[in-house]
Amino acid sequence: MAWTVDLMDEVLLEIANNGSKMFEDEFMFGIFQPIIDTIPPFGQYMDYMFKSKTSNPIGTRSFDKKVVPWENLRSELM
Repeated sequence: MAWTVDLMDEVLLEIANNGSKMFEDEFMFGIFQPIIDTIPPFGQYMDYMFKSKTSNPIGTRSFDKKVVPWENLRSELM
């Protein structure tokens, strides 16, 4: 847990010094890359959540309408 806090502290300091960093996709979504590189199950979880896990949008139950919600959120944010 302390490692996560240290990573966030470093990133927030960089953002405080250069606010445009907040809009850089690779920077923001690379915050936890050191943990992903060190703990493979966490990397697998992140891949699953952002690339594979699907669910239905609100208002539909149709299997062919499933989306990857975290991928959609990421694209909307950035």
